[in-house]
Amino acid sequence: MSTKNEQHLQSLANELAKTIKTEKDLSGLSCQLLKMTVGAALGAEIEEHLGYAIHEAKGRKTGNSRNGYSHKTLKGPPGEVVIHTPRNRNGDFEPQLIRKGQTQLTQFDDQTLVLEFTRFRGQLMFWACLPPVHTAVHTSLVNDT
Repeated sequence: MSTKNEQHLQSLANELAKTIKTEKDLSGLSCQLLKMTVGAALGAEIEEHLGYAIHEAKGRKTGNSRNGYSHKTLKGPPGEVVIHTPRNRNGDFEPQLIRKGQTQLTQFDDQTLVLEFTRFRGQLMFWACLPPVHTAVHTSLVNDT
């Protein structure tokens, strides 16, 4: 991720952090962000599949256009999130991010979402999504006294 994107995300995180007071607030925000991000990604996928943007004249009378949405409940660490998967008239759109029949976010099982809100020079700092840390310690290094 570029430094410019990181700065933009940090700015958004700082603004969003102002509304978080409880774990429930944090969970709700995580669900909303997930829903919005997945929705935008699926919208980009169908746009690429069809070859034109929504409401673009190029798509009229092609025989294969957007045809509403299917609702799907995804289960993952932030909880259950209802997303809207776009459909096309020919029924041949196969989303890659969230595949047909998929109900769990499998990559999230291997990651920990860290939302660390630390005051540094008056600002709330840092969002990160980190892979789990697997550490092995040899028994000879452990002092049990």
